[in-house]
Amino acid sequence: MQKILPIYLCLAIHILADISNNATNFSTSTASSLNDSLPLVNATNSSSSFDIEEQLAKITNTCLTLPEQEQLSGNFVRSTFAEIVNIYLMSTVEQIIGFQELRNVLGFDPNGNWTYVERPSKEEIAAALTIEKYYELKEQRSIIHFINYFSENVYPPAVAFFDKRIPAIRTIYRHTFEEDHRRHKPKKITDRKEVDRMIDIFKTTSYRIDDAMRVMNRNNFDCLERMGLPSF
Repeated sequence: MQKILPIYLCLAIHILADISNNATNFSTSTASSLNDSLPLVNATNSSSSFDIEEQLAKITNTCLTLPEQEQLSGNFVRSTFAEIVNIYLMSTVEQIIGFQELRNVLGFDPNGNWTYVERPSKEEIAAALTIEKYYELKEQRSIIHFINYFSENVYPPAVAFFDKRIPAIRTIYRHTFEEDHRRHKPKKITDRKEVDRMIDIFKTTSYRIDDAMRVMNRNNFDCLERMGLPSF
């Protein structure tokens, strides 16, 4: 089985990238609007009323049905293929959501183009002429490498799916960044150390969310069984 899974993964991702490149139901303008108008999730509660463990539990307790798994992958792959592809797609999408929220709190323009991301060198980052360019390069170096497995057309609907089906992901990111921003209250991001610090917060938060999603995926079969729903 361990030898078969990589074959399934390669085939599924190849099919997904090939078909989604020709998809017409999600245009470039859709991607732009997704970044220009972020969902108004309830992530601005006071720290006393916000419980990150409760939000993480909402992720781990989520059950995704077969139609939902197929919808998440853009309905380009089916059944077991969708489940395998989504293991990698989920990790990428949760990071995209995190970077959307981080850019928003830092006051940087949204990234409306999640195409091929080339990992910049440390020398390129050090040579950045502006603080925003420095951030962009740090973001590219931090994003999970799975982002290059998929066509850009896959991401807008996948992000929209997460915001509707697992809103706790954006809630956690938004609250974490906004709460940190309130504590430090920087008038303007001009210090590279401040960018580095925020990237570190992103990484820590992403790790916890990704860990919760791994538990969700691991428990999904049993969850569907308990609900009496068809599984894979």
